[in-house]
Amino acid sequence: MRARAAAPCNRDLVSVHGGRSLGSAALPTVVVITTIGTEVGAMPPSAASALVRAAMISVLVLPMLGLRLSRSAVAKSTA
Repeated sequence: MRARAAAPCNRDLVSVHGGRSLGSAALPTVVVITTIGTEVGAMPPSAASALVRAAMISVLVLPMLGLRLSRSAVAKSTA
């Protein structure tokens, strides 16, 4: 019995989507940690807001940038 060939897929897009799901878990984690840190007085609110902003950028902007870069790399390799 012969094995069926796997359906073709774009590994770059799969890895980007997988990374997006991992990155989406990072923001709530940062929010919880900074909230606890400010409530117990171990972290100033200004540092907490800076960390939350940085986490938002990494979750929202960097995956889009990575997707754009991977698409351009795939387009260049097929051209």
